[in-house]
Amino acid sequence: MIYLLYSLLFLIVGLVIVDKNDTRKIYYYFFYFGIVLFWGLSYIHAIDTGTYMEKFYDEIQPLGGHISRKLEIGYTLSAMIAKTIIPQYWFYQFVIFGIEVWLIMKGLREFFEDEDMMFILPLLFFVYPSNLAAFRQGMAISIFIYALHYIYEEDTKKSLWYFAIIFIAALFHQSALMLLLIYAVRFINYHPAIDRTVFITLIFIDIIWSTGLSLTSQLDFLLPFLYDDYLEMGEKFAMYIEEVDWGKTYGIAKVLEINVTIILYTLLCKEDKGWGLLLVNLMLYAVIGLAFGGMLAHRLNYYWALIYYTCFIKAIVSLFARGGQQIIAYILIGSYMFMFHLFKSGMINYDYNFLFNIEFVEYIM
Repeated sequence: MIYLLYSLLFLIVGLVIVDKNDTRKIYYYFFYFGIVLFWGLSYIHAIDTGTYMEKFYDEIQPLGGHISRKLEIGYTLSAMIAKTIIPQYWFYQFVIFGIEVWLIMKGLREFFEDEDMMFILPLLFFVYPSNLAAFRQGMAISIFIYALHYIYEEDTKKSLWYFAIIFIAALFHQSALMLLLIYAVRFINYHPAIDRTVFITLIFIDIIWSTGLSLTSQLDFLLPFLYDDYLEMGEKFAMYIEEVDWGKTYGIAKVLEINVTIILYTLLCKEDKGWGLLLVNLMLYAVIGLAFGGMLAHRLNYYWALIYYTCFIKAIVSLFARGGQQIIAYILIGSYMFMFHLFKSGMINYDYNFLFNIEFVEYIM
């Protein structure tokens, strides 16, 4: 029930702000703390939450102690710092989640005006837990979103900061290294034919999805063997594959959502700052989501999910803005997100638990 009431309150407050077209900075603080306090201090439903808690209490030492090498050094050192201050997992998750949301908000503001951000921030409330629940990757995702704007810096030397920041992201999740390739977008010039290329690609991946083919799902079963020398990681992959049906593709509603988002964003948002860069990331989300399958594809797509939903919101708002009906757009998107991310996802059935009220043993049994 608390998910229902809090999300409704969040949506209603956002509606009032959007209706008044009020872009004061105080609302950034409201949305920030409203999200961080609700999600950051709660148990976010994820398979590996118990694993992280177990490592925090059993393996992570305060600063000055032994440095565990079993996970990325960024995660280990940040956990050591948190444990030195307050040796409780809830404190560490709260601090990390707060940093992640701040980086995401900071990064998105580089691409969107305040008027757009007032639409985007309350509606992203529904997608934070599913996209940042992957703890180490959640930090890598937020660092990536923060770093994106450096790619379009006019000063080439300044744009190279993108590489340095992505290397920091890789200290939390090594998969972030593949994001270095996104820098190549800097050298792509817009051409009218890009619209046609986008739509042809969209049709192609729709066809792949309709056939039920998955270009990568079978690779997942090799992962535990590839990591045979790292038994713990191999067991973790095996657990993921066993507990979740990764071969299951998107349903028709999600496919339609992706198609509508890409078409509208391509046609209506060309004047937006960084449109080409965001469009490339949008297409990566679509291609990986529709044409590929399995755990690898699913986890990689986390990197682009928040960008995708941001562009989804912007595209729908841009459509209704032509008739001066932005409020209608907000209500429609809010209702859609409310229905699919609260009810259809099953989140409404989860118990809301504050981390510091839950015994550690409940997560590892």
